[in-house]
Amino acid sequence: MPSGGDSSALTRLGMTMAPREHGHLACKNGFAEDPPSTVPFLCRVSPRSGRIRFGKRYFFYAPGVAFRLAKTLSDGSFWDASPRTEEIKTRTASKARRRGWEKKKQRSREKQRRFEREEEEEQMAEFPNDPRLKLSEAGLRGVVGETFLPPLVCGMAAAFAAGRGEGALALGRDTRHSGPMLLDLVASSFRSVGRDVIDLGICPVPTIEFFVRSEGLPGGIDVTASHNPPEWNALKFIGEGGYFLDREEALAIRRIFERGIPWQAYDRLGRRIADDTAARRHITRILEVVDVELIRSKHFRVAIDCVNGSASLMTPRLLEELGCEVVAIHTTPDAGFPHPPEPRPAHLEDLSRAVRESGAVIGFAQDPDADRLALVADGGECLSEEYTLVLAAEHVLSRKPGRPVVGNLSGSRMLEDVAARYNSPCYRTRIGEINVSKKLREVNGAIGGEGNGGVMIPEVHEGRDSFTGIALILEMMAERDALPSELVREIPSYSMLKFQKEMEPEAIGAALERIEEEMGTGAEKDHQDGVKLSWSDRWLHARASNTEPIIRVMLEAPTEAAARELLERAVALL
Repeated sequence: MPSGGDSSALTRLGMTMAPREHGHLACKNGFAEDPPSTVPFLCRVSPRSGRIRFGKRYFFYAPGVAFRLAKTLSDGSFWDASPRTEEIKTRTASKARRRGWEKKKQRSREKQRRFEREEEEEQMAEFPNDPRLKLSEAGLRGVVGETFLPPLVCGMAAAFAAGRGEGALALGRDTRHSGPMLLDLVASSFRSVGRDVIDLGICPVPTIEFFVRSEGLPGGIDVTASHNPPEWNALKFIGEGGYFLDREEALAIRRIFERGIPWQAYDRLGRRIADDTAARRHITRILEVVDVELIRSKHFRVAIDCVNGSASLMTPRLLEELGCEVVAIHTTPDAGFPHPPEPRPAHLEDLSRAVRESGAVIGFAQDPDADRLALVADGGECLSEEYTLVLAAEHVLSRKPGRPVVGNLSGSRMLEDVAARYNSPCYRTRIGEINVSKKLREVNGAIGGEGNGGVMIPEVHEGRDSFTGIALILEMMAERDALPSELVREIPSYSMLKFQKEMEPEAIGAALERIEEEMGTGAEKDHQDGVKLSWSDRWLHARASNTEPIIRVMLEAPTEAAARELLERAVALL
């Protein structure tokens, strides 16, 4: 609702501000011909944007313009409006036509979808309202001892467990110092709502996902903050089928947490069951989808950097099964991170040195929960994380031409180039693993992933899996009898730049509109996640962060000069 609190149009529609509801609206009894005795929450005013929400539809207030109303009750039924409301709707439609509303329908629908996503993101990011505590589809992250505190951890873990279907829940952790304590808290929380816990101990997140899927469990939690600094930790929520939760499922956990948790009596508590077979099962499945004998015949010397994370024991086992000579660094669980844990080229000096000094043909770097994979080529060159998915896709599509490939909106155009070689469609989704996973299933894709080093193939599971990535790339090298440096030269290269800026949330939407209006001429536009502009040889993606008051700009062009020119134009509009 606009500042100033002008509610004249709302009054004419038979609506008033509900007392002490801070921006919520309620219907008066005279609004409908036959209203129920009590009318539940129907409408919400967002102070951030001035929009009004009825159910899942958004409308805007402007003096002299009546609203088209969605009369949706909490049970989803509909009821007829009064003649007065129908008269207002008729006048509103007439005015809309005179103003050329029909010409703007498509853009309006796109804005509608954007506002719906913003509403969900506001709800998730603002719980609780602290920048050091972040709620998203993947789970809840925070700084241990500051925002990530035992009462919250126990409550959210119990709320997650209470909302799952029947059956035991899986539980694992990475190697952070806070991991054992948090693992015990989560296990006790599961048991306190009557759920059995299968404790996998130190276990990579793709292995937990595979375990949940293969065992038919209703879900699980991995206690890991992935590539965040060591003072952080998190609960990564895994749903049925081994997938991360979508937005609605994540919000459902919050609602259970706020509404009240169904704690169980002493004689209905769950059990805690240890299981050390998850890694073995995961490795067995990976070996079933690659040519093990071909890889073994090459006797590759491979260097690895597991950042002392959850892959520290499993990666050497996988490589030994593939007949590789392993040069291992930073593979001591619980020893702490020897360098920043995100597997980016700037953090891989130790692995680069190990490749050069040992004569290894390739180096693999994983993050603490092992869902991301970065590569160091023969000779010690650190490759962009974008090459992990691109090389894996090149290999998989060569065997399955025509099958779709899926990436997110911010991934390199190299993926489209590879897909075009094999007449395969390339689909792009919103940022986030669950969005890629859903699309991969929807289009029956051959491979999917994200440009941060995530690879997923349906034959193992539709989640980012660094171990599957390792096996696919080694198989590609063996089959083509080529080194990584040679494989990379076969793929067109681009210059990618990234930029971010802190902005007030209400200013981000205006900045996205300016970028689209000023730079969108001749571009293909995508509004799934912010705005992405694509031209024949370059693209730009601007979006709001899901968890911070930040606007992110990512782009790619044929040369560094062209990329910088594109970035400068975008930054000038922020």
